[in-house]
Amino acid sequence: MLLLAVLLAVGAFLVPAFPAEAAKSTRIAQVLEVQGDAHITKSGGTKPFRVFKGMTLNQGDYLVTGSGAKVVLFVADREEEVTIGEHASLYISELSESADGKKSKFKLWAGSIWNKVSALLGAEDEFEVETPTAVMGVRGTQFYVVVDPFTNAVTVTTASGLVAAGPTGADKAALVLPLRVFRWFAEDDLEDPVDAVTFLDFDAFFEAANVDVIEKMMLETVRLHEEIEALRETWEANPDIGEPPAPEDVTNVFTHLLLEGMNRGVLTREQAEALVSRANGQIAVESWQFDLDREPAPLEQTTGVNWNEEEQKRRQREEAGERNRQLRDSMRTGKQETAANNPELADKVEQTREQQQAANEQTDNERAQAAIENYKSGLTEEQRQQLEGRIAEREEERRVQQESAGQNAGQQPGDGSGTGGSGNTGGQPGGGDDGGSDNTPAATATIRNVVQVQGEPYVDFTLDLELANIDRLFGVQLNVTIPHLIVNDEMDPWSSSDIFDLYDATNWKTADVQIDEDAWGTQLILSAMRTPDAQPVSFSGKKLLVSVTLRFNAFEYETASFPVMLHLILADENGDEIEVEFGDTHLQVDMPVFNFT
Repeated sequence: MLLLAVLLAVGAFLVPAFPAEAAKSTRIAQVLEVQGDAHITKSGGTKPFRVFKGMTLNQGDYLVTGSGAKVVLFVADREEEVTIGEHASLYISELSESADGKKSKFKLWAGSIWNKVSALLGAEDEFEVETPTAVMGVRGTQFYVVVDPFTNAVTVTTASGLVAAGPTGADKAALVLPLRVFRWFAEDDLEDPVDAVTFLDFDAFFEAANVDVIEKMMLETVRLHEEIEALRETWEANPDIGEPPAPEDVTNVFTHLLLEGMNRGVLTREQAEALVSRANGQIAVESWQFDLDREPAPLEQTTGVNWNEEEQKRRQREEAGERNRQLRDSMRTGKQETAANNPELADKVEQTREQQQAANEQTDNERAQAAIENYKSGLTEEQRQQLEGRIAEREEERRVQQESAGQNAGQQPGDGSGTGGSGNTGGQPGGGDDGGSDNTPAATATIRNVVQVQGEPYVDFTLDLELANIDRLFGVQLNVTIPHLIVNDEMDPWSSSDIFDLYDATNWKTADVQIDEDAWGTQLILSAMRTPDAQPVSFSGKKLLVSVTLRFNAFEYETASFPVMLHLILADENGDEIEVEFGDTHLQVDMPVFNFT
């Protein structure tokens, strides 16, 4: 009950740590931005493939970034934004919704993530980041987490709001206020995690922070001011949480941060001045604005900081940090030397990683098997037999692929050229025209079965989307946007697909979107990924990608027809976009004559 006990003490920032069991539905995270080398391994899979902009990630997915890479994820239903930095290893352990609230939980094995979390809507909503040695729970905040990949040392910097942070498995946690840092090392034996919290430590901060992180902090200054005001009200009722900084403190500390960043070569004078200009444009109170030419006040004058106590804790953290750096340097030179220099700590680090990896794998396998059994339970006997046949075909396909790989090491699969669809490496049956290199990849959308729901102001229609002449398809994302859409939570849009099936990572979700300045609508997000250890799909002729029956709410929409807007992304196994001819991305559905008898 670590986070629950701590956050109960501050009421407004309540986050329960162990919710009661309840039926859950999945949520999704969408990729807003990708820079550099980033790969995803889908839940239950083994093969990593490139992340592409616009794709959706789900609970159980595992993401890895390379040097200079960055991935920005967005969970739309609660406006959470997570920015994963370079050399990161991140597991999405939970994205769910139930009667107990919405849960967003991430496990960071290495690297850094910047978390921007809007105020949680329900008292039982959760946003949590777990590392091999520490866990953080938050409510309405922005914070930065860095994990040393060699020693599992954790640094948590709170930019706004409040973070409860403590060692994994402990019964105590510390509240990390804005402009404070929590540093925890694998060998720490502190009795109270509060002793691991210090005022903003520039040495620790700049070990991983870059221009992007500094920019995010600066441009959220106004929000920080608002959350500080709320925190000060909480502090007056609960003084044990510690006195938050004042808005003037934010200006002073961030000015020190910019100057220190320039001194360390992290950002240039021009970059700092540009950030100041953008931030000041949002700050109405002149005395709270930034001025790089004005000498900032000493940090010791920051509100709520007892500098004598601070110096003692800072020295303690610096000594622990130095031991951690020595351990990290030795681990970089090889595990044998590390084991010889500090065998107990090296064993502890390795055991923690192995235990968590085993737990993740078991959870994924159980979830995948439960999903399959649940799906089968709703099928007729004929449908079950068809499904078993498709599963058997897929298993045979994998067996043949493995044998082929062993006999023909290095041989590439067919490229889809020639006749008869010879590039059908995905194991799907051929269809349509014979394959040929001159066939153009294309997408076709069709509206059919437009009918009024008897006695109701609703219109049902079915959207079919077909693909033709596709080579090496691995992932797809289709966004369908219409005004006033009613979605059946029990629908299975992928059940009739000729390209993806149950053993692939199929998913759908809805979100409210603004169609134009005066109108809002509903967007249906359909995504699918080829099973990670399977080959991409190639075929000539046409195949049905997805068929979905939707219900339009005409109650307050007086029109003879309504629009259906489509956006399609196709990607190969490397994450590169597959270009297709898709001319009918804006469709119109004619309204039937309503009959309420």
